[in-house]
Amino acid sequence: MSRSRLLSGLLLLALAPAAARGQDATQLTLDAAIGEIDATLQVENAERRIEQADDVRRQALAALRPTVALSATYTLRDEEIELDFGNPYLPLAPYLEAIHTVAPELPDPSPLLAPSEPQVVQYRHDIGASLAVDQSLYNARALPYIRQSQVAIRQAENSLEVLRFQLRGAVTQAYFAAVLQRRLIDVSERNVELARLALQRAQIAFEEDVGNRFEMNRARVELSSAERDLQNAQTGYDIARRNLAGLIGRTDIDFEVLPPPTLSTDLPTTDVEGRPDIEAYALQTELQEHRVAEARGQWFPTLFAHLQGNVQRATAFGGDNFSWFLQIGANWTVYDGGTRSALGHQRERDLVTTETQRADALATVETAIDAGVLEALTLQRQIESAHADVALARENVELTEAAVELGVATSLDTQLAREQLYLSELALATLDVNLQARLYELRRISGSDVGP
Repeated sequence: MSRSRLLSGLLLLALAPAAARGQDATQLTLDAAIGEIDATLQVENAERRIEQADDVRRQALAALRPTVALSATYTLRDEEIELDFGNPYLPLAPYLEAIHTVAPELPDPSPLLAPSEPQVVQYRHDIGASLAVDQSLYNARALPYIRQSQVAIRQAENSLEVLRFQLRGAVTQAYFAAVLQRRLIDVSERNVELARLALQRAQIAFEEDVGNRFEMNRARVELSSAERDLQNAQTGYDIARRNLAGLIGRTDIDFEVLPPPTLSTDLPTTDVEGRPDIEAYALQTELQEHRVAEARGQWFPTLFAHLQGNVQRATAFGGDNFSWFLQIGANWTVYDGGTRSALGHQRERDLVTTETQRADALATVETAIDAGVLEALTLQRQIESAHADVALARENVELTEAAVELGVATSLDTQLAREQLYLSELALATLDVNLQARLYELRRISGSDVGP
């Protein structure tokens, strides 16, 4: 193999991308990784909290609905008590019979003179039942409490969106960490190939008695160092994929990440107030307003109605089998030592605090967006400079190789040129991935949709 052929192969490998890896592995895109968030246990737990909030709402609605209670009793007494009232017509029996004898056309008094049956005063086996209905007619705290429960459902739903929002940021960050490691593997593989070609050239030169063992040993050390860098990059890639798999609920790393679509460096349209974590403050403010209304409602009286019907066996003194009554009452706490007043002031202060926290959160997000924009612009300028550095490093490798051919440069100069190319490519890959990661993060924190 001639030196010119070695030089051509060296430059080709320096410019060409690394061979594709993981042909059998699943290709995982950023959108697909974000789509797997809903299958995580964290999201499932957040969905259960929505169901729990709905249970609280149902309990709150019960304050406006009647309460119906049905009860039944069975009583076993030691004895049954009867009372014999006697027949009040018996003393008149002779007189009535005499009248009937004289005037047979009159009714026969015999039915009136029959002995009376004893009347039960107390049964030994006694049963009874009652039906009671209680209805709140007016309660100033009921409606605010129900509205609180309705806001609580929306808070639980928003908490799910906040969790998705946060997981989306974490998954995006982990995904770009894996993309960066894969880019570093590409650069390291090219560096290994360059080092391997340099070793082959040194071996050929030594065999042709135009080189020495020292240069060959130097090339071997350089190849060993390049292979270690490649192993470190592969290990970093495996670690990054494991971190990403843990976030999306996977138990394996049998997938390859793909570089997401390149985003424009145009500033995103911000919709900060539409972010779920900012919406959480608005919901908390609404909740505090209803809590203030509930506290104020404690100053008003409450009205209620109680209707009850009873069914029991009739006795001598018990009247009808069925009886009922209706009660309408009111409760009004006129003075409670200042508890209601203190509670009202506390909840009004909580309302002001929540509004202040929301304003502070908005300011913090706006500051983060401004900082992210400046960072993206800085990275963009650094990338332009890094591209120039890579071009110069490649040209330097070519010139150094040509100088070696002419005998005016040494293999050490070639090694230094390759190291400069390797480091410049590493810097370019890092800056490029970091810029895309920052642009995706900017669109997330600004409330914009992420897309190409």
